[in-house]
Amino acid sequence: MIAAARARRFATRPFLVFASLALMAAGAPPQSDALPKLGVNYVYHGMGKFVRAHGGTPEEYIAHQNEKLRRIGPVWVRSAGKGDRTALHWATVEPTDGAFDFTLHDARVRDSQGRGLLMLGNVDFSDPPSYARVGGKYFDDAKYLAFLRKIVERYDGDGQDDMPGLTQPIKFWEIGNEPGGRGEFHGTAEDYAHVLGISRESIQANDPDAKVLIGGWVIGQLREEETWRRALELFDRTLAAGGGAWFDIMNYHEYTDDCDFLTYCHVNGFQELLKKYGLVKPFWITEANTKLQKEGKGRYAGVSVRHTVERQAQDLVKRAIVAFDAGVDVFFWHRIDDIKGESLGVGLFDENDQPKPVFYNLQFLASRLEGFRSIQRIRQMPDSIYLYRLETNAGAEFVLWTEAEDMTLDLSSCMGAEEVEMTYAITEGGESQPMIRTAPRSSVPVTQTPVFIRPIG
Repeated sequence: MIAAARARRFATRPFLVFASLALMAAGAPPQSDALPKLGVNYVYHGMGKFVRAHGGTPEEYIAHQNEKLRRIGPVWVRSAGKGDRTALHWATVEPTDGAFDFTLHDARVRDSQGRGLLMLGNVDFSDPPSYARVGGKYFDDAKYLAFLRKIVERYDGDGQDDMPGLTQPIKFWEIGNEPGGRGEFHGTAEDYAHVLGISRESIQANDPDAKVLIGGWVIGQLREEETWRRALELFDRTLAAGGGAWFDIMNYHEYTDDCDFLTYCHVNGFQELLKKYGLVKPFWITEANTKLQKEGKGRYAGVSVRHTVERQAQDLVKRAIVAFDAGVDVFFWHRIDDIKGESLGVGLFDENDQPKPVFYNLQFLASRLEGFRSIQRIRQMPDSIYLYRLETNAGAEFVLWTEAEDMTLDLSSCMGAEEVEMTYAITEGGESQPMIRTAPRSSVPVTQTPVFIRPIG
């Protein structure tokens, strides 16, 4: 069963951003700079309602959802929680001790790899099966490790006990979901460090090329300062218990609700704690969104959030650009669909399964980030101006918006050409292609809609 914590401290060293990760897809394995920068969470959670409304099989629903993602381009797919019947939820995959059912997860892996989508494996033990529980709270280590070995072996691509038809193995594994939150992990921070340790040892013994993400750390919403303080405290305790040696990638959820989304603050806060223990880790954000609901629900009942569809579409681009500049490597939007009574308007598709402007912006952003190399904010500007220099395989361009009133800006110091081409993020319903304009470099219009700017000539 879960021990209080391992007594020994683990030797740590800075983790260099991986130069080569063997994904073992058909053909040569991609290098790290070729991995997608964007992902989508909660892709298959509406299966029951969709099948009841439209008919068809679960496999057809999976194909339908994956086709929507394929239209974006190569992206990561993540799922967490027992509400998704296709997920690697322990009690769903192993309903009785030693009896495994991978039917729906196999279907999503098989269909995803055929559409160029990459799977993030989420090991979900938030509600362990009854046969594995200890004292009503924790689970038996031996039974957990048997489950973990079974799922990793099935998707590691080594040719032994692999899923039939596997061509794109799962090489990234997330251990749990929101362990610092309410109800996702019932043990202490020290217990979670222990689970990280036995998980990573098992995964890499089975597949040395695999990378392990810490479960997406929850930091609160709508400027919940106490939750953020608690998140740092729990993360510190996890690292103090040796947990820093047992994950390769830091991972958290960014839901706060302003232009910076406090992303700079949050990434820096986690980095400072990692530094305290002599650690450097890559960062992923595996959940982020901008809500359209009129009021929150649950503990957020009565909290009014009245964003427009236009603002949501703008925010997706802003959130991702801010995150990449803050040091985040991969950014996930949460979720794919608006489902009546559930999703609070956060989806890429509306309740009639039609794409929203935020979908087209994710598609636009994916194309603009192809061959991503670097990004840097240009800070010789007022605080209300967000200007970034972005480097991709297509060359250098700038991303610009303001959080103040519309204005014009002289970019002569940044641009060699006299004129610039401006490609605007999509904000209006019914539009699927970005608007393109030209302007003199000395008089570039700036609005709250992000615009990508390249010199002409």
